[in-house]
Amino acid sequence: MKFFSWTLVGLALLTLIITGCGRKPPVYPETGGTVESVVPMEDVAREIAREVRTYRAQNGKTPLSWDSSLASAAETHSAAMGSGRIPLGHYNFDRRQADITENMGFVSGVAENVGVVSFGDGNARAIAKQFVRIWSNSAQHRQNMLGEYNITGVGVVRTNGGKVYATQLFARVGR
Repeated sequence: MKFFSWTLVGLALLTLIITGCGRKPPVYPETGGTVESVVPMEDVAREIAREVRTYRAQNGKTPLSWDSSLASAAETHSAAMGSGRIPLGHYNFDRRQADITENMGFVSGVAENVGVVSFGDGNARAIAKQFVRIWSNSAQHRQNMLGEYNITGVGVVRTNGGKVYATQLFARVGR
């Protein structure tokens, strides 16, 4: 009888271990999404900034300076979207805006563009061009790219599923 009961306990534990290994990632109630791992793509972030610089020049606008604190905030937001913790969009933008204003002193404007595209062949410039093309075809995103800002930061992540999430923050600092 002891052998039989220990055998059942062993089988029960084995079943828990096997089924536990195939568990789905946790679901976050605020989005219903699941957590996915993401990989930063700094080369794509820099290419997006370069493409936006070119787009601004073609439209008679001054270039934007790169700001690493904006890039960090942008990458954090992209990672949250890419991992499924938050939906694609401007979730908590007001918090990012307040943090930027607090950290940089006088800020007269902050804007944000977000998007998602397919990883494709992984060519950084091609991915960047996709984002800028999409944003330039949207009135609000185009307005952000051509706005009276003087600094920018871009954060980009790639998911295991082959999606690329990008956030570009724009700010006007100084008087």
